Amino acid sequence: MRCYGTLSGAHARRFRVTLAVALCGWALFGSPNSHAGQPADGDGRVAPGAASVTGSDDNAARREALPDPMGPSRSGMRGVYRTWSAETYEPGAVVISTALEFFSLDDFISSGDTNSHSRLHLALAGTPIVGLELSAAVALVLNENTHFSPATTVSLGDPCVGVRYGRPVNDWFAIGGGVQLIIPSGSGVGSLSFDATSFRAALSTDFRPIQDLLVGLHVGFHFDRSAKIFAHDLNAAQYFAAGVNRNHQVELGLAIAYQIGDIAAPYLEYFAEIGVGSGVGFGQQPQRLALGSRFWPLSERTLNLLVGVEVAVGGSDAPEFQARTSIYNVVVGVGWDFGQVKTTAAATREVIKIERLEVPMATDAGYIDGRVVDGRTGKAIADARIVLGEVDPFIVMSDRVEGRFKTPPLTPGPVRMQVSADGYLPNVMVALVKKGKKVAFTVKLQPATGRTVGTLKGTVRNLKGVPLAAKITIPTRKATTKADAEGNFSMTLQTGLVDVLITKRGYLTQRHKIRLRPGEEVILNVELFPRN
Repeated sequence: MRCYGTLSGAHARRFRVTLAVALCGWALFGSPNSHAGQPADGDGRVAPGAASVTGSDDNAARREALPDPMGPSRSGMRGVYRTWSAETYEPGAVVISTALEFFSLDDFISSGDTNSHSRLHLALAGTPIVGLELSAAVALVLNENTHFSPATTVSLGDPCVGVRYGRPVNDWFAIGGGVQLIIPSGSGVGSLSFDATSFRAALSTDFRPIQDLLVGLHVGFHFDRSAKIFAHDLNAAQYFAAGVNRNHQVELGLAIAYQIGDIAAPYLEYFAEIGVGSGVGFGQQPQRLALGSRFWPLSERTLNLLVGVEVAVGGSDAPEFQARTSIYNVVVGVGWDFGQVKTTAAATREVIKIERLEVPMATDAGYIDGRVVDGRTGKAIADARIVLGEVDPFIVMSDRVEGRFKTPPLTPGPVRMQVSADGYLPNVMVALVKKGKKVAFTVKLQPATGRTVGTLKGTVRNLKGVPLAAKITIPTRKATTKADAEGNFSMTLQTGLVDVLITKRGYLTQRHKIRLRPGEEVILNVELFPRN
């Protein structure tokens, strides 16, 4: 819906609040094409299991990992603000976000005028599978200028949808790309201006020279047909409020974000929209330099806050009826991730050195001759890992044909067995070894379903046994934590092969590869060597 009108200052303020509330309810519960009101001139529009297990809560995977410096962008998809990131949200994420831009300036469009501008975005984004991100957004725009009639222009709608795909290439580099379709609202109730349909396509890269620092590059093209919205001439204020551009644009974005602790990530962003064939010099093309920060005030990091200021470095003095940008823009935003992380029961195992132990055969010793099978199908499970005992554990593996395993001679009595395999929930049980006899034992493992996690925990010390507050980083998972004053750390991570880096100033970095299985707890105790 596009409309022009004249409002007093008090009425305009009330109108802003009313429209903001209406937009939220309309976007959440109504049709994306629902509009109210008519333009003043009839044509106008403006602006665009097992024993001894414990459960873990649904957000365990998020609590231990440091938040990424990226968050909901202007249109909801993951990024800085205007710059898209290369990688998408985590699989299963469902993020709703809103952002408000506003400024008030004198002598902005014409000498002696006062122009106030507010733009509210409401967006929804989600990642159904790894690397694929879907998004949708709508906007509310209110612009007032004292030197033009009508003084107030209002826009509600302009739905856009987007799809992106991005994945990391390695620990420090990621690449992605996507497209966004924008269908501007028409002048009537529930109408869309299909003649003005525009789209945006962009490629982006994320580069991490160090773990806490992220550099993002955005290169895109905006096929902009917004000039086809109107069948009549506009004055300069209406032209600015509508966000009309007579030219397609090349988009260039460069963003730098740095994580500080686990609750804040300040950023610096440059974004330019260069009109193709506009005939306007580079210095008069819309260009913005933004400084701001994201915040995660909740330990679960489901809530994302943004505060920033954009300053024009080009385009604020563009010629009349050319795209221009305000001298400054204040931006505030908030996002919430409704995505749930599915977890499974947690068992415990330790990372130990696997050795072949020569155990002398005793006349009263017994042993276990067992088999590991799928609990649903009964099929053999190859390469299952059987950990015997707790104080001085011994490990055997099931064979690849029948899933069989055989233990070394064991002292008669109860023996704790923990059995695990890739793609299955671990099982913990007790077997009774009998004097001088073979004990037949079948272990059934249940397949792991959904998104599963495990826990990595341990202690970092130096060679003298002094605890170290070292940094523990999982580059491929973008997860970081810090050992406490006692050297202890704990992280909940997605399962699979985990590359662990332990760093501390003045000490040599250590690297460990750990296979984290569904629901398991891996204990990694580390001693760091001094550099000298």
